[in-house]
Amino acid sequence: MRISKDFNLSRSTVYRIIKSDLKQPDPLEEKIKDIALRNPSFGYRRIFALLKQDGVSVNHKKVYRIYTSLDLQRPLNVSRRIHTHQRYSQFTQPLFPGHVWSADFVERMVRKRKFRIFVIIDDFSKRIISYYMDFSISGQKVLEVFENSIKLFSRPRVFRTDNGSEFRYEPFNLFLSNNRIKHEFIDKGKPYQNGFSEIYQIQRRIPQRN
Repeated sequence: MRISKDFNLSRSTVYRIIKSDLKQPDPLEEKIKDIALRNPSFGYRRIFALLKQDGVSVNHKKVYRIYTSLDLQRPLNVSRRIHTHQRYSQFTQPLFPGHVWSADFVERMVRKRKFRIFVIIDDFSKRIISYYMDFSISGQKVLEVFENSIKLFSRPRVFRTDNGSEFRYEPFNLFLSNNRIKHEFIDKGKPYQNGFSEIYQIQRRIPQRN
């Protein structure tokens, strides 16, 4: 060979690469791809059934092999929701008066309007620390009631609430942080995690007024 002679190489070390013929398209692959593109919800089993109906003699394992090699699988619908479930036992258990306070709203209809009662309770002593009633109670009003409660009873170590917008109020949470009060949020849709049944007893005792 000329190359081996020009570069002073042994002919045994020089190979000639022979290009193989281009791969001819497989009719079965084309048919499977066509069915999958026309029916995106079909898996390989449905495609296999359609092929059998059309009289195509093929094994389901081969259909699966071609189906996966063509990357026709549907992506799984994986939920992106972040679960932050917190068991009740993981919440701070009150050990003495003033350790844990809880708060919530009681709502009643008065003259066809929603009337709200904001209540703060000591989880250990079951004492109602403070309450405020109005047709509308903002996050700023919640902060004012809480500040007045601290002036009368000193600050708690933990304050437990639901995830209402009033308790997400930024100045309120800044006040808790500055006073080194841990803010515990119960899970959405689980009011029993608040742990103070007195609020619900109060709610049952308040009659509806139209």
